[in-house]
Amino acid sequence: MKKISKRKYYKKHTCDIAFDISQSNYWRQQLYESDYNHKFLINRDSKMHISKYLHKILIGHNLNFYISKVLERLEHFDEGCIIFKFESVEFPDIKEYSGNYFGDHQNILKGENDDKK
Repeated sequence: MKKISKRKYYKKHTCDIAFDISQSNYWRQQLYESDYNHKFLINRDSKMHISKYLHKILIGHNLNFYISKVLERLEHFDEGCIIFKFESVEFPDIKEYSGNYFGDHQNILKGENDDKK
């Protein structure tokens, strides 16, 4: 696969990765409890705790992403948000962020909003 077309796949699917992982109770807990800037690799070998839709994208295009909790402050997120970063391994300039509230994490620990995937 040409490098240029692979870049297009990353641009197209980074938002999907960010949305899906941000909604996963498993990954939210992993990120909340991890150290800042600790990178988790999400790729075609990641079969557990990701949706079938995501897994199909990762396999079909051989995409690799790092996900992490970061200290970066972005203007469009409220103060107090915990920021998750989703970035392409091959093209680090292709990235997305999500803002998450710690209160949501408390619901996860109580067993509320369990993943249905």
